[in-house]
Amino acid sequence: MATIINNVQTTPLYTTISCTMKKTNLVALIATGVGAVAVLTSLGSAAKTTDVYLTISGGQVSIGVTGNLDLGTFTVSDVDQTVEGQYAAATNEEYFWVKDLKGADTGWYTTVQVSDMIGANGTIPAANISLKVDPATVTKLSGKVNSLIEIASTWSTYQVASSPLTFIERSTGGAQAAGPNGGKLSMYGVLPWVQVVIPAYQEVGSYTSTITYTLIEN
Repeated sequence: MATIINNVQTTPLYTTISCTMKKTNLVALIATGVGAVAVLTSLGSAAKTTDVYLTISGGQVSIGVTGNLDLGTFTVSDVDQTVEGQYAAATNEEYFWVKDLKGADTGWYTTVQVSDMIGANGTIPAANISLKVDPATVTKLSGKVNSLIEIASTWSTYQVASSPLTFIERSTGGAQAAGPNGGKLSMYGVLPWVQVVIPAYQEVGSYTSTITYTLIEN
């Protein structure tokens, strides 16, 4: 699943041309008994300057993820089983990513929430599904380095996400150090781990859970 916001911006081009005029004086001298002599005297030098202006206007903040995670096949058991796996990415779009083309000081944050794991014959509750990002750091995928984009250190251990939990963020509070964004534009992402506790005697079948990844701008 992916939520992507795209915005196309145009920038006007302004040009100012100023001129410095070359000053030229013609001096005529008359020498008695010799004739007329004309002397051309050039004062100063010719210089022309021009300025080029443009304005870059902010775009939008967008998020996405196109990858899926298959945890594998497991034999039913009479005791609980804990299984885990990590998302992998061959491209930037397969990360849980945030692309900030806005660069606003007000910032933004994302959340993640996991649904129940539904099968044809049974359900594994969302309370049995946890996420972590280990180590709890974000990866710069493109753009400028921005130290104000991060993920809380608590994500280094598994978190139950049956209700929305703050994930990647760029804000002026919470886990963030307050400070201006400086207009920095960039794309950051993470590859989370997922852990599922399969209950004992869980009904046989294939199960699917959905992770909802949401962007909130401050």
